[in-house]
Amino acid sequence: MKLSELSRDDLLREAQRLKGENDALKATEEIRYRAEASRLEAQQIAKIGVWEYDPQNGRTWWSEGMYALFELDKDESPPSWDDYIQIIHEEDRLPFQKALSDVLKTGEACQIDARIRTHSHTIKWIHCHAGISYSAPGSTARLIGNVHDISSRKQAEIEQSGRNAVLESLANQDTLPHIFELIMDMIEQVFPHMMVAFLEFRESVEKLFPAISRNLHEDLLSTLTNGWPAGPEDEGLCVEAIYSGKQTVVPDLQASNLPASLKERFRLWAIHSCCIIPIKKASNKVLGTFICYFPKKRTPTAAEMRLMQTAAYLTEIAIEGKQAEEQLKENALHRDSLLRLRRQLEVAKNYEQVIDAIHPEVQHVLGYNTCWLYLFSQDRKSLCLIATRGRDARSELGHLQTIDTEQDAYAKALTEVHDIWVIPDVRTHPLTNKETVLRTGNRVVVNMPIRILDKSLGVIGAGTFWEEDPIIPTESQENFWRQMAYHTGSALDRIQFVDELYQTQQKLQKAKESLEQTVIKRTEELAELELSMKHFVYLASHDLQEPLRMVVSYIQLLNRRAKDKMDDSELEFMDFAIDGAMRMKELLDGILAYSRLTTQAQEQQLVDLNEVMDSVQQSMKATLAQRDGNIEVSSLPTIKAEPRQMLQLFRHLIDNAIKFHGDRPPQIEVGATQTEDGFQFFVRDRGIGFEEKDKLRIFNMFQRLHARSQVSGNGVGLALSARIVHLHQGKIWAESIPHEGSTFYFTLKSE
Repeated sequence: MKLSELSRDDLLREAQRLKGENDALKATEEIRYRAEASRLEAQQIAKIGVWEYDPQNGRTWWSEGMYALFELDKDESPPSWDDYIQIIHEEDRLPFQKALSDVLKTGEACQIDARIRTHSHTIKWIHCHAGISYSAPGSTARLIGNVHDISSRKQAEIEQSGRNAVLESLANQDTLPHIFELIMDMIEQVFPHMMVAFLEFRESVEKLFPAISRNLHEDLLSTLTNGWPAGPEDEGLCVEAIYSGKQTVVPDLQASNLPASLKERFRLWAIHSCCIIPIKKASNKVLGTFICYFPKKRTPTAAEMRLMQTAAYLTEIAIEGKQAEEQLKENALHRDSLLRLRRQLEVAKNYEQVIDAIHPEVQHVLGYNTCWLYLFSQDRKSLCLIATRGRDARSELGHLQTIDTEQDAYAKALTEVHDIWVIPDVRTHPLTNKETVLRTGNRVVVNMPIRILDKSLGVIGAGTFWEEDPIIPTESQENFWRQMAYHTGSALDRIQFVDELYQTQQKLQKAKESLEQTVIKRTEELAELELSMKHFVYLASHDLQEPLRMVVSYIQLLNRRAKDKMDDSELEFMDFAIDGAMRMKELLDGILAYSRLTTQAQEQQLVDLNEVMDSVQQSMKATLAQRDGNIEVSSLPTIKAEPRQMLQLFRHLIDNAIKFHGDRPPQIEVGATQTEDGFQFFVRDRGIGFEEKDKLRIFNMFQRLHARSQVSGNGVGLALSARIVHLHQGKIWAESIPHEGSTFYFTLKSE
């Protein structure tokens, strides 16, 4: 219908309909606009960026969130795809690129975490979720994805992991350098190229030394290696942090109040800003500083500050933990040393032995290489040098053999000392004789009075020399000095008693030596007797062989000739005689074999036991076949041994397993396992076994557990086996379950 044909009412209704559609379109547009604005706002709050990449034309598109996350100007064109990949941290770049390439190839979405290096050179962790999209059916696939800033979460995870690693390392009593490495690894995981160091404060020399560092300039590190002066009057940012106890942030080192020479050094090292955090114990004692340098003029980010503070905290608890551990070790060291010293002093017989007992402990526990012992005369008018140890001490103190306590101010002061007296530098002390100091070369001197009740016996002294580092005793070391002086005083008071004890010990020693000589002589006699007995057994068993063969031969001859003339009883008696003679021959053969093992020394050589077992199996092939038996042999090693005896050993053990197989066919297993110094072998069967009470008896000569009518043999094979193993310095034993089987074990050394 044409518009001109519509009535006025129809036109009004059409106008109202069009107006409604227009209002609906405007409302829809408003809703879409607000939804888009809400989405963008949500992305900014959640630090989410959205990107697209069309591989066909190489174009990329970034949302404002991407620009903000990567710290780029949103008015610029989005980076190319290659530039986007280059922003990814070099260690994560290839996995990131491969993951996105796989999305294009397979069409399956992926999620991956990676680090990026922003425009301001800071490191961020991102979580990327990528997939593919098609603008129209049949069109080329486009990569789309969103990126979420997860730096805070990742840093928290790394910090927690670092805390756990440090606590675990402390529990395992790892070294402090190892724990410092763990802390540095934690920092490097978050900020890989951060220039950071922990400077340890050594109060005794008032200097800062690098305990651990990462990525520092070599010249800066070499400057710190010799120690940075850190006394109250010295200059430096770390020094200020130590004495103020406050963390310091310097965004521009060139604008700071540092000396011009130091500013120039920082300029050459390309360091323009820094952050310093002092590390203190709960008692406020300074342990050192944690310092971070930056190549740009800037203030550390909140994440960097939090990481630095975490690292400083972990360093603090690591040092305190190790110091507590070291204190426990020092206490144990002192306890063991005093126990050792007390034991030695209890048996000291003269003053030389007293100083011999003291000097190693003073040297090992306290670090002094030289020590001396002075005793007062009865009238206390002189101080006499009794003994010295260390660095030609006797020659250096030779002119001080006796010191007049009334004329020498230093000696007089020693008569009035009741507790430890430490002189940090005798060169400047007002009471010391400067000529004597120059001659002895002492620097630090420690004097500990030796007292019994209220009486002062003398002084134990120790010290360092000019060229040595000064050693000032700690509080626990002073207590060690006091304990050492107490034990020394007790020893000196007992010297006379010790002398008497020494004389007694000398007599006992002579008696002991006489007894030892008697034992040695008797042992030699017994060895000769044993050798003679072995020789006798060998000769006896060997010489009896010939008459025994003659007896057996004539009995057998008589049996053949008179067999038809003898009745049944006589024939039975003849069989008994022949059987007894044959048993006697077997026993003599066993004795002869055993004596040969003990009297004939054989040269050992490398023996492949696999070849030995091949020979044994070949020789027993017929016997096994008759009994339908089988031997399973695992791979055996090559050892140094006597070949013939190894052949005998395995043959006797296999023969024993075959003899006692019982009603079942012989099933034998042979194998070996390696031990610390050789191998442990086993020969296992499924025979009749034996009782637990017989496990030692079976290795004795001529011992049988079964009647001859049940099992043949003469009880020699296992005894020979045991002897062979013992000759090779091994052990042999057996385990068994009656009626189920036995396992014979033995050990042999590889060389």
